Amino acid sequence: MLVNKSSKKGTTPTKRDAVVVPPPPGPEASCDEIDTYFSKYSWAQIEKAGHMKPLTEEESAWVGQVSAEARRRIEARQTE
Repeated sequence: MLVNKSSKKGTTPTKRDAVVVPPPPGPEASCDEIDTYFSKYSWAQIEKAGHMKPLTEEESAWVGQVSAEARRRIEARQTE
């Protein structure tokens, strides 16, 4: 994401104004570090910086299983 710090309309952002987005914290990071990172950078900034990749088939299947289980638990609570 480029940030234009100039008050003049029509000026283009300079390289100096570019926001550098570091890679996301690794698995050893604390919850606070992860929260700080994702609070500071938007998904669009992270994607533009090249830090996102498509899910593998295995990851997609896992997301589907978790979603189905969450849906089942929510529906069970609603009928109680």
